[in-house]
Amino acid sequence: MGRYFFHIRDGDRIIEDLEGSELPDLAAAEVEATEVARSLVAMAICSGVEPTGQGFIIEDEQGCHLSAVRFVDVLPVGLKRALMEGNPREGRHSFA
Repeated sequence: MGRYFFHIRDGDRIIEDLEGSELPDLAAAEVEATEVARSLVAMAICSGVEPTGQGFIIEDEQGCHLSAVRFVDVLPVGLKRALMEGNPREGRHSFA
């Protein structure tokens, strides 16, 4: 078990997760980030907000960047394609 932190990137802004979550491994942390991202994307869409430029940055207890889950990547394929084709600025918002 380890503690994983799910910081939210929103464009150029980072919202830090100060508590983190105890999870068995990085794979479980990525699943958790993906599930929460789907919920946040659904709320954003209902509010009329595009989820581009947003995502989770997953770090360990030492602050090491382990992974990232972009919100746009959790969209269904057809919706993601429509959003990407309609948003030529996407490359500017990407992060790893």
